[in-house]
Amino acid sequence: MSSSFKQKQLLIGSLFATNFILIGSLHAADTHLSLKCGAGQNPNGTINAGASPVGVNKSLLASVNHADGWKLLSDSLTINNDHTHCHFEFSARNNTLPVEGVFFDSAAFNLEIIKTGSEALTEPGFEGTQLVSYISQDPQHKTDKWRAEDANIIGATGGVQPRSGSSMLKLNKTGGGVSQVRQILDLSQTNTTNATVKASYWVNGTNNTAGIPAFIAVFKGDSPTPGGSCTNLQGTAVSVPVVANTWTKVEQTIVLGSSKCIAFELRARNSDLTVDGLFIDDATLKIEATTTTANLLADSNFEPPLSGFEAFYRTPGNVATGWKAEEWNAERAFLENAISSLIPHSGDVMVQACDDGLIVSQISQIIQLPALDPGSTVIAHYSVNTAVPEPGDDSVLCSGRTPGNGIPGPGDHGAMQIPMIPLAGLLILSLGITFGAYKARSKKAK
Repeated sequence: MSSSFKQKQLLIGSLFATNFILIGSLHAADTHLSLKCGAGQNPNGTINAGASPVGVNKSLLASVNHADGWKLLSDSLTINNDHTHCHFEFSARNNTLPVEGVFFDSAAFNLEIIKTGSEALTEPGFEGTQLVSYISQDPQHKTDKWRAEDANIIGATGGVQPRSGSSMLKLNKTGGGVSQVRQILDLSQTNTTNATVKASYWVNGTNNTAGIPAFIAVFKGDSPTPGGSCTNLQGTAVSVPVVANTWTKVEQTIVLGSSKCIAFELRARNSDLTVDGLFIDDATLKIEATTTTANLLADSNFEPPLSGFEAFYRTPGNVATGWKAEEWNAERAFLENAISSLIPHSGDVMVQACDDGLIVSQISQIIQLPALDPGSTVIAHYSVNTAVPEPGDDSVLCSGRTPGNGIPGPGDHGAMQIPMIPLAGLLILSLGITFGAYKARSKKAK
């Protein structure tokens, strides 16, 4: 086989490989979802992320292909409870955009706000605790008292020191199935909607009790009873093995639902206990209430009356023309109805992002946050759906559209890039380069 024939095979193979990669890449796109939150806005409307408190930000990168259909991009970010604004943005990298652009729809941003209540137990550290009978019917013992079958409040003993303070609880062996200590909590005045109970205590033992299970049970019910329980009591117990001469945490989490009574119980099986008993300290029970806001984005589905976008680039430092909350800002994006190969993810309208000649084509909105409780944990959940049309869908090509909605200008996107060349032009260019290289090599071989 001649060297020129081998060269021809190699160049033809290269041509087909080049054009195959070219066609495939033009019908996929690299998309980007990001969130930045901080205290206040800069004069041009962007997030004041460098101020005190320091802002937070997070980004998600994902490739989407026409075969994916609508693809959900979603993420979450824990923000400071003294932040006031967030910058929500989705975009596509221009050098990956197909000639039909990439589409976005059904954006969402909401806050999950978790508020942890104060300690709900009375005398959780057993300092100066007065134990009452487990079966006491005294109305004064109905709630907020430690009820015990057989237990003592003691100090350091047998080499075991209280985990904190000067006292701890010793759980003794009794004659029944279990030895238990319980406290009843009345939650009739507490908002328990979407609430979670997190409870725990610490246990220690001797070599004689090492390995036996120490149980915790957070039972829930409707209302306290005079005998130290709750009506319609329900729940299960969980356990961890005792480690000799070591404080070990025993914990349980339950969803409270509509229940208004809790029976918090520490226990061990009498068949496992020895005369050494178990040592217990630093019990705790706190109620976490979780609320979730509605979608805080304006025009999140891009339906009417939304008719277009604000220009992405504004005059720096000009408050009057800077970004404002509840407005969509875009570089080169358009509102579209269904096209030949793609219908909106929801409703009748979706967003088409086209190449703007820079690094990325982006759409953003500033969100003004509601006042947040200083003692709360706040998690922002944010998402958008994205899709790429089928190859050859010429019902809405980016090349014939004027910017209109946002003219490229100075920003943080780096140097200008060469705008995307139509597919036919790229194929012709590739063929020309390959043919030229082949002719040059053939001439040299002669």
